[in-house]
Amino acid sequence: MKQQELTARFIKGYRGPRSLAAICLAIASYCRQGAQDAGFEQRRSCMIAWLSRTVYVCGQPSPLARRRIEAIARACDAAAVFSASPLTLDGCTARTVQEMRYAGDAEAARPTADLVTAVRIIHSVSGVAADRLLVEYLRRTSAGVAALFLAEQDGRPAAAAAADFICPGYAVIGSVSVPPLHRGNRLGLRLAAAAAAGYRNAYLICEKQLVHAYAAEGFVPSAVLTISYKDSR
Repeated sequence: MKQQELTARFIKGYRGPRSLAAICLAIASYCRQGAQDAGFEQRRSCMIAWLSRTVYVCGQPSPLARRRIEAIARACDAAAVFSASPLTLDGCTARTVQEMRYAGDAEAARPTADLVTAVRIIHSVSGVAADRLLVEYLRRTSAGVAALFLAEQDGRPAAAAAADFICPGYAVIGSVSVPPLHRGNRLGLRLAAAAAAGYRNAYLICEKQLVHAYAAEGFVPSAVLTISYKDSR
């Protein structure tokens, strides 16, 4: 049976966090288009996808699949592994984060064509190298698996966000970035909602202390995820 048929069968019976499914499917599509630093594997019990140094696990991995996840994490020197259930990985610490589904009524934002400005803002907040970000978003937006959004303040771009993973009917919103000068007015939260409003099913993954802030913009808690990350201490 072909991988795409296995994936379709898996998704049909899947009842877990939809953000993980959307991310894995978006990365699978990206891989079919020749993505670099990315990969996707289908197992009977789960889908495993990775992009750069982040690994995503959709489903409940068997012991054999867990060993494969560990091997993938080592091979790509993973900084984080997202899953629906705790994964005990060597040298990693685990914590929970919140998946939220958009259920609001904001006016949908249009993706920006000004990728350079959006990347500049994301870079200023994340610290990730601007040239690397730009190349990656150029590839992903060209492949149709990502989109970037901008919000203005006083007529100038002041916040950025992304639909970091897009697959048919689904999107996962991320990279919400507001430089310190423009914080304190919910600009980033509103931009995340406006970006989410453009998709039939939109999710984001946030730290638990941000749940109430995003809830005020129309997001509702939908699942708890586990992130296993390298302990830098």
